[in-house]
Amino acid sequence: MRLQFGKKRWGTKAKVILVALILSACNGLSILGEGSSIATVTNRATESPSVPQTEEAIESPTTDSEIKESEVVSVETLLIEAEHAAQEGSFEQALEYYEQALALEPTNLVVYLGRGLTFADLGQYELAIADYNRVIEIDPQYADAYHKRGLAYYNVGDVDQAVMDLSQAINSDPTYANAYRDRALVQRGVYLPEAVIADLQVYLALAPEAADRDDVEELIEELEAEEQQLEESTLGLPFFDDFANNSAGWF
Repeated sequence: MRLQFGKKRWGTKAKVILVALILSACNGLSILGEGSSIATVTNRATESPSVPQTEEAIESPTTDSEIKESEVVSVETLLIEAEHAAQEGSFEQALEYYEQALALEPTNLVVYLGRGLTFADLGQYELAIADYNRVIEIDPQYADAYHKRGLAYYNVGDVDQAVMDLSQAINSDPTYANAYRDRALVQRGVYLPEAVIADLQVYLALAPEAADRDDVEELIEELEAEEQQLEESTLGLPFFDDFANNSAGWF
């Protein structure tokens, strides 16, 4: 049995932001159907068509706040289009949408997180790490960014940094179930089984209805067997006996 890292692109915090963006878009945007390259933003007049607008209203200049609102709407639309493209496997198209969004809002952390996820989908982990770094610069407590950066570091072979980032994700959000699960998978074979088991047990406690519950429980059983074998194999060895007898007084 072999567990795989989760395929979910967004963590809880980012997902909440995306849902808010989608609801906002549905209330204020006209999104073109399938095959459209980008959604169209329209600002229709709310007055009755039978009442003509005055010359003053027509010539009234657009305020800075109105320009800013238009830009935000455009970024929301681009994020929706980018995520749709990524879900369809059109990662290069998704990257184009993210680039357009960053041109409008260069400090939008959701855009950087989404682009980082897309780079990771393409196996371009160094570029993904750079985008996650940017998110963390903007919001140092963003658990999703630490989680995703930890997985990216793992994929480039830096296990120690991966564990540090996954641990920081947990520190930022102690209820982040997937961070415990993925830290356990990263640590397996490197750390003692006891530490891995502890993380998996927390994962199951936080996500009792997890789809991979059976697999996780099976892995815990395997790890407990490994832990028992380790104890039996070291039984009677002077160093391990001394450690077992004296460690309680060391801490």
